[in-house]
Amino acid sequence: LAGNGEVEDYQISVVTATTSNPNMLLAKRITAINRGISGQERLLENTYVDVDTADDNDLKWPGGAVSETNGGGTVESYIAGMAGIDDLTAIANLAIKPHDELEYTISFLSNGDAVAQDVLICDRIPLNTQFVPDAFNNVPAAALSAPGNRGILFSFNGIAKASLTNANDGDEVVDTGGNDNGIGGYYFPAGVNPSGELGVNVSCGGANNNGVVVVDLSDVPHAIGDGNPINSYGFIRFRVLVD
Repeated sequence: LAGNGEVEDYQISVVTATTSNPNMLLAKRITAINRGISGQERLLENTYVDVDTADDNDLKWPGGAVSETNGGGTVESYIAGMAGIDDLTAIANLAIKPHDELEYTISFLSNGDAVAQDVLICDRIPLNTQFVPDAFNNVPAAALSAPGNRGILFSFNGIAKASLTNANDGDEVVDTGGNDNGIGGYYFPAGVNPSGELGVNVSCGGANNNGVVVVDLSDVPHAIGDGNPINSYGFIRFRVLVD
């Protein structure tokens, strides 16, 4: 994205304990700009898909292939992004400016030949942006007993959408992914080491200079077909405000 605000993006890091040959595919998209703001909302469809990337076209992603908006080729529908009102609104006005709110969605798929165990997905907040701590306060919480703002959203194991608090407060979804470790979402501000806070090794691909989002997915069974089983794939989502 180009505009008055400069946003520096990062690669996503995933940590998983090795059993046999587990593998996690990750596809990160900007799925919306100013979602929910009348006259400013832009929902993006297939805009940032690299059709030459084999990960984007793995047949184990749910859904069939759809045409890529900018250029030729197809991409699996689950990671195609969010459609606008029509093709014009889906790809128009991509320039961003200070105070715009960007929505990031990270889709994941376990496509190895074994369960991916103890999966932690970590994504650093881009420089020149700020994490939005209450972005999903209006989405049902994963655990109603967990207080506090909810800036992380997830979809996994048949759960369409649920929100997670930003703190290490036990707001886990139990018995998800076939075990009782559950799912937890965490936001760590700049300078805080997630590994030290969680007591496990979390590689975020560099220093925490602007905050990081970490989601603990526990064990993710490997896919044996298109979206099968339902707990072999999902997504996590958060929003940032451009400085």
